[in-house]
Amino acid sequence: MATGLILVGVVVLVVLALTEPTTTLVTSPPITSAAVRKEVATVPPSVFDTVGIDAGTPLTSPVVLSGQPPLTVGHRSEVLFVGAEFSPFSAAERWALIVALSRFGTFGSVSDMQSAADTVFPSVQTFSFVGYRYSSPLVVLAATEEYSAEPGVTGAYAHLGTPTPAEQAVIDRYVPLALPAGSEPPPVGPFPFVDIGNRLVTATSGFSPAVLVGRARGKVAGELQEPDQPATMAIVAAANELTAGICATTGERPAAVCRSKGVEAADGALGLP
Repeated sequence: MATGLILVGVVVLVVLALTEPTTTLVTSPPITSAAVRKEVATVPPSVFDTVGIDAGTPLTSPVVLSGQPPLTVGHRSEVLFVGAEFSPFSAAERWALIVALSRFGTFGSVSDMQSAADTVFPSVQTFSFVGYRYSSPLVVLAATEEYSAEPGVTGAYAHLGTPTPAEQAVIDRYVPLALPAGSEPPPVGPFPFVDIGNRLVTATSGFSPAVLVGRARGKVAGELQEPDQPATMAIVAAANELTAGICATTGERPAAVCRSKGVEAADGALGLP
């Protein structure tokens, strides 16, 4: 039920973002402060292990793939993210994805962003991958934000970026597998779409954006040290599942992360070996 409700919201938001002509001038979002980036990147191992997959709210788990060609760049696993700044589902998923990826590498830069105010979950404070920098010896992040959070006079959101032809081929192949059985892919999107090395895919956020509505970015980031906070539970549980997928593509490296209690709980829930 949770998956169906969330995906209905995704489709509604995608319709709002259809590419009508727009004269919106897109302003550059502010770079996220080093203090907030540090709080998001340094969730204590004890928090990951205490939360496990107990999100305190229904999780929408990624779909596990098998027998697919690995998605890699050189010797590193690729994590493909396609989102839209207006989308609260993209907003929620970025929190979990940044927390998960920070266990494998370092974000040198992301930007502050707030999802659109006129959606089902309004004004979710989050981050944008426009102009992001991420480095890791194990993982490559390929992230595209397709639309802004700034509607023009027609109500359409400004177009920001386009996946490469190779990325679009991955999206076209795996979106149908990430959607509930019988669902048709929306005309644009879905947002977000995440592919972890062709091992896990998802076409929505791991948890409902409702837990983030009305919450300040700095406050949510600061609470990531506290495993009993509702936003922390949702973000960390979803991050543990994403981490489990990344570990499945890195040969279970680093061992301290991949063999942790929280990740092993996610392994069991997802059915990963």
